[in-house]
Amino acid sequence: MKFLNSLEYFIKTAEEPFFMVSEILDNPQHTIYPAVYTDLNNLTEDELDEFSKKHHKYLDLRINPEFEKKKWCLINLLQDYLAISKNKLLTTKEAGISVPYNNTDFTNIHIDKHNMVNILDLDQLRGGLAVNEHVYRLCPVLANLNSSYWLFNLIINESYSNKRNFKIRLDPLTRIHKEYYNPMFYMMNVYGVKLDWVRLSQLRDEDHGEFLADEASSSSIGVTQYTWTPSTYEVHFTCEELPKKEKLTTRGSRYFHAIFDKKTGCIIHCDGALRFYTSEEFELRGQYHIRKSEVRKIGRRVKVFQIDEEIDQQLFMDLATTFFVWNHDVLKYFQ
Repeated sequence: MKFLNSLEYFIKTAEEPFFMVSEILDNPQHTIYPAVYTDLNNLTEDELDEFSKKHHKYLDLRINPEFEKKKWCLINLLQDYLAISKNKLLTTKEAGISVPYNNTDFTNIHIDKHNMVNILDLDQLRGGLAVNEHVYRLCPVLANLNSSYWLFNLIINESYSNKRNFKIRLDPLTRIHKEYYNPMFYMMNVYGVKLDWVRLSQLRDEDHGEFLADEASSSSIGVTQYTWTPSTYEVHFTCEELPKKEKLTTRGSRYFHAIFDKKTGCIIHCDGALRFYTSEEFELRGQYHIRKSEVRKIGRRVKVFQIDEEIDQQLFMDLATTFFVWNHDVLKYFQ
């Protein structure tokens, strides 16, 4: 990774470069302006040319196109480096403890074997979770820092309003003092529509499918696979969204699992995770559909959230569609 003077600032503040770099460059008095401006001018022609080839959509600009190209190239680098830093922390431990739990905030809070905490052990604070004097957030499921925003809000609301017992993986990059915590809020319609639950309750054979990402979905998505696997009393739903191979360094796959109870019509378990693959593992994974047992042995899984209690069908839909935010194939599947 290339050294960027401003990277440490974005790591510590957990601010989204996509929104903040332009604001910083418009304000020479901003504390991080010199570092951002230096990074902008240190971009090489090779980096700019490579960016231009991959990101034409940012470059149809009429005012100061060279400056805008540099700005968007820097934003792209910062977001990629933040994602790489996050993924490294998710898959390693520091002195036997995973970040961000390696500080005194978590001395009296139970961390389970999947590095998750019970959300009700933390305090709700303006779209975040507070422990002592610091604020934490749910781990992002994509390179975009706001990719877990809608899922996090749903889990917070269900946990504190309806006393749901969610366990979550906290973002390893987020630890912000309450005094400086100023979250951004977003608007977007994300929803799920009921499946044919009667058919699922009578399912005897596997029901599975696969989607190639359409143009409306995130540009990092390659293919999405799902399967409903019935047993005597239950049906297991498993869905994995595999990224494009060139995105392996900045994101894992999104992996979702749930258990449907045929008798009650409720979901009795639900979890969402990230799966990280090496290039060799990714090639092997591409040889199998998600319904094949071989898939479970490939890659490394990091859980993002889990709930092991009865939830209704609508909440299951909401969890699935917010977890797979920007995947339009999943949204259409639930319609």
